[in-house]
Amino acid sequence: MKFPRLPRISLFWGIFPVYLLLTSGSLGLLTWQDLRANRAAALAGAFDDLETSVFLTGPRFLHALSLGDEETLLALCRGIRSGTGTRVTFISTAGKVLADSDRDPVLLDNHGDRPEVRQALEEGSGRAVRESSILGYRMIYYAFRLTRENGKTAGVLRAGRPAYEIDQAFQPYAYRLVGTALALFLVSALLLWLVLKLQLDPLEIIRSGAARFAAGDLVHPIPAKGGRELAALAESLNRMAGKISDQIRALERTQLEREGVLTSMTEGIIAVDREERIIFANRAAHSWFLEQDLLARGRRLPDVMPRGEIAALAREILLTGEEREMEVVLPGTEGLHFQIRGTVLRHPGGEDPGALLVLTDITGLRKLERAQGEFVDNVSHELGTPITAIKGFAESLTDAVLGDREKTRRFLGVIRRQADRLEAIVSDLLCLSRLEQETAEGLLPLTLTPLRPLLEEAMQDCAARANEGRVTIFLKCENDLSARVNPRLLEQAVLNLLDNAVKYSEPGRVIWLEAEASCPGSGKE
Repeated sequence: MKFPRLPRISLFWGIFPVYLLLTSGSLGLLTWQDLRANRAAALAGAFDDLETSVFLTGPRFLHALSLGDEETLLALCRGIRSGTGTRVTFISTAGKVLADSDRDPVLLDNHGDRPEVRQALEEGSGRAVRESSILGYRMIYYAFRLTRENGKTAGVLRAGRPAYEIDQAFQPYAYRLVGTALALFLVSALLLWLVLKLQLDPLEIIRSGAARFAAGDLVHPIPAKGGRELAALAESLNRMAGKISDQIRALERTQLEREGVLTSMTEGIIAVDREERIIFANRAAHSWFLEQDLLARGRRLPDVMPRGEIAALAREILLTGEEREMEVVLPGTEGLHFQIRGTVLRHPGGEDPGALLVLTDITGLRKLERAQGEFVDNVSHELGTPITAIKGFAESLTDAVLGDREKTRRFLGVIRRQADRLEAIVSDLLCLSRLEQETAEGLLPLTLTPLRPLLEEAMQDCAARANEGRVTIFLKCENDLSARVNPRLLEQAVLNLLDNAVKYSEPGRVIWLEAEASCPGSGKE
């Protein structure tokens, strides 16, 4: 059986009304019991007063009854009435009223059925609080049996007083008692309000502070107010907030460091969940697409990737849980080549929430491979020409007549020139290899060197060949132009350029060797 859920109320209104109810109930019960006990005592005192007022006059009523003097009986009743204010009635054993202090006995009906009269006849005395059928209001009656000397019952002498007299006498005490109870109730309510205020106000401060902590405000501590327990609770919450704040800062630092690492990576990083929705993409991945928000968090990878192979690779990783690798050329990226490695994105808890794709730009590698291929082709061609010439002239020498000195000298000269050409090519290859090795190992020294003297030396080395080919070389370089270079390698490179220019220039042509600053506004360096 389910009970209905009660609405939530504050702790104050959960305690204060209940305490007021218990206090009012307790005070009401005590007041009612006290009023009841005191009224019973007052009623008992009234009965005692009635008994005292008529008991001492009993012998006189017996004497008047023995004489048969009804006037004396009536006088006795009225005398008691005038002296004590008590109504007195004398009743025979048959219930007939023989004398009454307030009414004519003839007009009164038989009193044999009155409860106090019957009880007095049976037990010797009787008491009753009832409404008088004659007077019309409640009366207090006390009756006792009069017995003659021979033991026979002579009648019943009854005394009565209005009950409202007891109530009137008791009413001031009742008012005082009720007023005292109300005063106690108000004082207890005020004390309870003060106690709850003193205890619940610090608790409310703690509650609001805990709400601030839950909202993320861990800077402002909770004041340690109230009793020892509440102060200890506030201090515990403050320590907890401090630890949580430290953990959050540590997590934020870790997150920033992780994002900094991922953002600074030259490789593109794309992470997707099991529904192929993007959960992370770093700056490099964004930069390879035209729209910056194309890889926005929450979008599905098949909807945003320009190549279906990438989305298919991620889907295959999610299905198989195995690593995959592929190479693609993204459209709209000027023919950029990318190597994509994909693996399962694993959670520290052991779950596999998605897939992780790493995109590496290998365009430079592919260009280098093509350049290497072209270089090999060029070197093969350059080596093939002198080798073919040497081989042909060697065969000619083998078949030639040894006595033909002129032809032999001419063939040997060609072989020497082609051998020199082979030597130059091999020297250039070794120089390139050494240059690449020193550059890769960071061993290539660079110094700030004036360029004009270095270029002039290269021109002087080529001057003899230029004169033979009737080619003129001019230099255009400012005297104060300098650069951070390796002088030996730069001179060798310029010398090779000039040598090729002289070699492949027709007689009478002019070769210009120029050097200028790449940033004219930034100085001569």
